Amino acid sequence: CDTNLLEASAGIETVEVKYKLRRTLKGHTGKIYSMAWCSDSERVLSASQDGKLIIWDARDGEKLGVALLKSNWVMTSAFSPSGTFVASGGLDNICSIWDVDKLKIDDSDEPSQPVKELNGHAGFLSSCRFVDDKTILTSSGDTTIALWDIERGQKIGEFLGHNGDVTSIGLLKSKNAFVSCSVDSTVKVWDLRERYCKTTMSGHEGDVNNLTVFPNEEAVATAGDDLT
Repeated sequence: CDTNLLEASAGIETVEVKYKLRRTLKGHTGKIYSMAWCSDSERVLSASQDGKLIIWDARDGEKLGVALLKSNWVMTSAFSPSGTFVASGGLDNICSIWDVDKLKIDDSDEPSQPVKELNGHAGFLSSCRFVDDKTILTSSGDTTIALWDIERGQKIGEFLGHNGDVTSIGLLKSKNAFVSCSVDSTVKVWDLRERYCKTTMSGHEGDVNNLTVFPNEEAVATAGDDLT
C-alpha cells in the first residue's frame, strides 16, 4: 500500500547523532558550486565561480593543488576512482580533465593546462562522473549524456532519450549502469555497456534537479521543483 517516509519510519527508534564542525576550508573568493570527496577519504575537491578548482587536505585544511579555469562558470566536479585525476565543467560546454600531480600548490594568474578537454556537447555541462580513470560520463543541457575515452579525447557513446536538460547523473558500478534525471520530470536507468535505457521512472511533477545513489546501489533519491 502507498505510504510516505514519515509513516514508514514511525516504528523505528530514533538515534541521536551529534555533529560538530571539524574544519573550515578557506581560499575561494566566489560562490562554491560543486564539491567531491576522493576515494582516499583524505582529499576533497571544490569548484568555485572564482574560476578555481582547489584540492584540499581535509585533515588539516591545507591546499594540495589549485587549477585556474578558463571559464568561471563551473557547475560540476569529480575525482577519478584512483584520485589521480579531477574533472570539471559548466557553461563552457567542455569537460576538462586535470592531472592532480601537475596542479600548482599556490595561486597563479596563469590558467592551468588540463591534460584533456572533452568538447562535444551543445549545451552546458551539468554533471561529470568518472567510470574509471580512462572513461568519464558527462550530462548536459543539450538533453544528452556522453561517454568519453579520456586518453583519446573522443566520445565513445551517447545516450539519448531525455526531452530536456539532463541535470544530474549517478553511477551504478556493480550493475554496469547509471541513472540520470532531467527537467522532463523523469529519472532513467541506462545500461552502460549496451547503451540503452533500461527503465524510465516518473513521479515528480516538474523539473528533477538532483539525485544521489544509495551506497548499496539498490535505491536512488531524487529532488525536484515540486518540493519533493
